[in-house]
Amino acid sequence: MTTRLFKSTHAYCGNGRFRTFGIAAACMLAVAACAGCINTTLPEPPMVRADKPLAAKALIYVQSMLGTSLDAASDSCTLPVDELQARWGLVSPILGLELFAVTGSIDPAEVPPERLLDHCKADGADFLLHFKITGHRISYLGTNAWLWPNIFVWMCTWIASYWVPDEKFTADIQVDAEVRDVRTGRSAFSKNLKVTGMRNLNDFNRGWSPLVLICPSFDEDNFREAAVHLDRDLWPRVRSEVTGAFSKEFTETLNAGGWKPPSANRALVVGIGPESCLKDADAMAAFLLDKAGYAKENVMVLKAAAAGGTRATKDAFAAFDSMLKEWARLAFADRDTALVYFAGTGASKSSGLSLAFGGENAADLAEVVPILDRFRSSALLLDCGFNPKGMGRSLASSAGLMDASWLSRTVSGRNVMVFAAASAGGQAVEEEGRGVFTRALIRGLEGRADMDGDGITSIDEIAKYVASEIQGYAAMMGARAEPFFKAPAGSWMPFFRAQGGKRK
Repeated sequence: MTTRLFKSTHAYCGNGRFRTFGIAAACMLAVAACAGCINTTLPEPPMVRADKPLAAKALIYVQSMLGTSLDAASDSCTLPVDELQARWGLVSPILGLELFAVTGSIDPAEVPPERLLDHCKADGADFLLHFKITGHRISYLGTNAWLWPNIFVWMCTWIASYWVPDEKFTADIQVDAEVRDVRTGRSAFSKNLKVTGMRNLNDFNRGWSPLVLICPSFDEDNFREAAVHLDRDLWPRVRSEVTGAFSKEFTETLNAGGWKPPSANRALVVGIGPESCLKDADAMAAFLLDKAGYAKENVMVLKAAAAGGTRATKDAFAAFDSMLKEWARLAFADRDTALVYFAGTGASKSSGLSLAFGGENAADLAEVVPILDRFRSSALLLDCGFNPKGMGRSLASSAGLMDASWLSRTVSGRNVMVFAAASAGGQAVEEEGRGVFTRALIRGLEGRADMDGDGITSIDEIAKYVASEIQGYAAMMGARAEPFFKAPAGSWMPFFRAQGGKRK
């Protein structure tokens, strides 16, 4: 503070020698001033990348808790942080460490703090990395050893003295870092980061103007200007602290807790066409929710009656297509299971088999199967026919009889179990307003397919039971019904629980 008072008075020395000496001294001090103003920003800390990223998706949220608060008594001021510097200092280390398979950020302007976890759940994130900036204080400590030489320079050649860094300032940043498990809402890791730095500043660095000769105290603008220079040194240190905390402490804490990525059983249940198809879709959805343990939020049911017109079927197809595209974008499909069930009309075209939604809307199985192949385990259950004459839940087609091996070739080499009421050219049979395939499948999973009575229903037992039921009824009706079944080695029903059940 003394510097500013001394610099309000200019003493003129008439002695030529003294003035010449002062000019020489001023030049030397000017050199020192230039050296003192060189940017001393620390280099970026090296990124210590994870050997094996967590199979997890993390969202990062940076929240500033600060406003502007001037404390004239202690010559200090609390200031908001620069948003770009904060993101560079807090977000970039996490991205650079590559701890997570996928990392994104949340815009504070769009998501308020109280909705963070809900937003993360909706986005499918496993972790929320919440950074709260709780402190950013700039303080004036006083003058340094350059004060008296600078006063001498001021008396002789006052201009050069403005660039001499003779005032000491400090800055500190405090950040509360917390990692929350989105599933449980509990804190998985937390750490308080505090970084302090000091820098010598000249008059212009701290916002002094030559037009003002006497500055009795600092104002907010002075501290803002000082913060620009101090933060250049401070944020690289924050970056280093974040890197150290997450590359070592966070991973150790997580491994000690035995964290494993969650898995989800996802299902898309579709019923399109007559009342029998809608009832079959309802029955399958009820089985998945009530007996197979599927979460309600992971089961989408789409239904459109034939009498509903093209609008209803068009909307159902749009929702079906949208859900498949969402599954195709899932970051961790390989840890989940997926099931697509369709009760409706199958179509046989020159390009292959498809699921008809009415009009021009159809889902090509050649496009559905690769999406399901991304999952750890998946199943495609089709209660529809593919008879070109339009018999048995089939759409009449002029394409002729499709090659019976088309479906088998399409799923060959894929991690997808396909179970259909009919193969290419076949028809799906109904009894008493219900699909025989769906009814037999559900009954089999409930225990009737347990042929050996050991309390465990295997995939082979399910396939044999359903085929027996369909072929037996078709024979009585004089219809051609050959169910199609193909499963990769070691696969399992994604909705099946080995809960047992005697054959009834």
